[in-house]
Amino acid sequence: ADTNLQDRALILQASAELHHLQQSRLGIQEALADHELRKLFLAIEAALVEPVLTEEDLEEPRRVLAELQEQELAEWERHFHQAELDGDFRAMDALVIRGHTLQLSRVPLTDEMIAKAAELSLVYQEEDRLHFESEVHTTRIFG
Repeated sequence: ADTNLQDRALILQASAELHHLQQSRLGIQEALADHELRKLFLAIEAALVEPVLTEEDLEEPRRVLAELQEQELAEWERHFHQAELDGDFRAMDALVIRGHTLQLSRVPLTDEMIAKAAELSLVYQEEDRLHFESEVHTTRIFG
């Protein structure tokens, strides 16, 4: 009877592990199909919980994740430079929020890059405020 209980426990454990591996593969397949950074990142993280998928199973997802991370970094930098050229504080604010979100998926955005966007946002907000005050003043005088 003891052997039966041990066998049953092993079968249940094996079944649970098999289910986890199947769910990990399915999650990665769905994330690859969606080609979405955060979803793929989380699917890979989940697949790294014991029992872990094989390196072969993780090779393509990791490659695609690295590509998505590079694309997101390049896009963030492109938007940063455009917002800098435009002096657009709203775009800089959005970049700060987006930067923190991207860091959660290990996109190699540094805290300094995000801090620079936040700093420029404040500068551009002040410039906007001064310009607005000047327009109001001019309107009142020449009205």
